[in-house]
Amino acid sequence: MAEERKVETTTILALLAGAVGVGAAVAWAVGLFRPKAPKGKGAFVRSLIADTPTPASMVERVRDLDLQWVALIGESKSGQVSTYYPERLPAYVAALKSAGIQVWLWGWPFPVDVDTFASELGGLAKDLGVAGVIVNAEKPFYHPRHADAGRRLMTQLKKKSGGRAVGFTSYGAGPPWHPKFPWAAFSETSDFGPVSKS
Repeated sequence: MAEERKVETTTILALLAGAVGVGAAVAWAVGLFRPKAPKGKGAFVRSLIADTPTPASMVERVRDLDLQWVALIGESKSGQVSTYYPERLPAYVAALKSAGIQVWLWGWPFPVDVDTFASELGGLAKDLGVAGVIVNAEKPFYHPRHADAGRRLMTQLKKKSGGRAVGFTSYGAGPPWHPKFPWAAFSETSDFGPVSKS
C-alpha cells in the first residue's frame, strides 16, 4: 500500500513538473501535506445570515452537516456586494468554538494593497482567536507578475494574525490546468494549500 502511494505521488509530481516546472510542482505538492491545514470535513461560508440568521442556527446547521471546521468570510475585495457582517462575527465565532467546531476566516484579495487586506483580515483573526486564515486567491492573482504580491500577502497575513496558520485555496485542478497562477509564490509562504472548495 505504501509503495503504491509512493509510486502514485511520484507519478503525479513528474506530470506536474513537466507541465509547470519542478519548483511550482514541488511547492504545490508540499502544500497538500502540511500539518496546520483544517482537518476533516468543512465548509466556506459566504454569508452569516442567508441560511443561518443566528449563531445557534449556524451551530445546528454545522452539526447537521457533520462538519469539523468552517471558514467564515472575514474580508472581500472582490468588488461584489458584501455578504458578510463583521459586527456579527464575534457571536458566530464564539458559538461555533464553544460547540467544538474549528473556526477559520477566509477572504478574497486583490494583488493591489495586499498590506491593507492582510492587516484587516489578519487583525480580525487575531482579535477573534480563530485557528487561522485561508486566502481565496484566484482570478485577481492569475498571472506570474503577481507572484511578489502573493508572497507579500501571505507573509503579512502571518504577521498580522499573530502567527496563526495561513493557507490558500485556488483553482481545484492545480498547476497543470492553471499554469499562469503563481502556485509556488503562495505555497512557499503558506502553512498549507490549496484547500479544495469543490
